[in-house]
Amino acid sequence: WAQAARLALVIGNDAYLHLRTLKKAGGDATTMASELGAAGFSVVNEQRYQRNLDRRGMYGQLEVLKTRIRPGDEVVVFFSGHGVQVGASSYLLPVDFPYPANEQTFLDEAIALQRFMDDVKAAGARFSLFIIDACRENPLPPRAGTKSIGLSRGLNLTQEPAEGQMVLFAAGKDQTALDRLSENDPDPNGVFTRVLVKHLRRTD
Repeated sequence: WAQAARLALVIGNDAYLHLRTLKKAGGDATTMASELGAAGFSVVNEQRYQRNLDRRGMYGQLEVLKTRIRPGDEVVVFFSGHGVQVGASSYLLPVDFPYPANEQTFLDEAIALQRFMDDVKAAGARFSLFIIDACRENPLPPRAGTKSIGLSRGLNLTQEPAEGQMVLFAAGKDQTALDRLSENDPDPNGVFTRVLVKHLRRTD
């Protein structure tokens, strides 16, 4: 694998149109793009395609990544934003995800994490790491007088990662990931990303 490339796709969604907005996800994307670049990764999506992507934009950037991958390459995919679990499947939410929502809406409008993983593997990546800084909070609270659609706050996988794949979640099943420590939190990054960056910079 002497000619193997190191590629990264970075997405941070803050400005949700129909769900609660976040404050740190865009900053997470900017920071991680810089950190991964310093670590020798080529970030395939330009800065304007890293923040606040709708469904079409997220799939479009996945296609950009797929066209760059060659057999033997190493790939990192970083997502910061809203994510939820429906049944056994984990979904990443684009900024145009509609509300109210039911399970069929997730199948139609959300981005299945497994789709990203399968596509990267099929493109020939030798190793791929998926860093998912979600769910920060349950973005779909039950409406008054109705039942919840059964969302768990944390994410898990529908199946074990394929050989050569790893997934790092900011939150486990039935847990939340913090977008910020307080409303006045001055750090540009969410809690998970700021800790992750410290570890990335360690040389010992």
